[in-house]
Amino acid sequence: MESWFLADIDALSRYYRRDLADALRGNRNVEEIPKRDVMTRLKAATGGRYHKTKDAPHLLKGIRPQRVKQAAPNCRRLFDRFLVDS
Repeated sequence: MESWFLADIDALSRYYRRDLADALRGNRNVEEIPKRDVMTRLKAATGGRYHKTKDAPHLLKGIRPQRVKQAAPNCRRLFDRFLVDS
């Protein structure tokens, strides 16, 4: 799930009210980034503010499905399989 957040850096920037684009640049195939690296990047970019249980539900509401599906083939398959109108 955190990998999906890296696919929509604009949504992260809106949520944290700061520009995170430079801090989160890198591999655009977000599903290839090891989970440990994803978490490290999120923590570093947000100044340690990212908290899975506090922030993730709000971030999931704010990410744009189209952008995430472009960067995450497994997410696209999930949407295509279960959410026909995505």
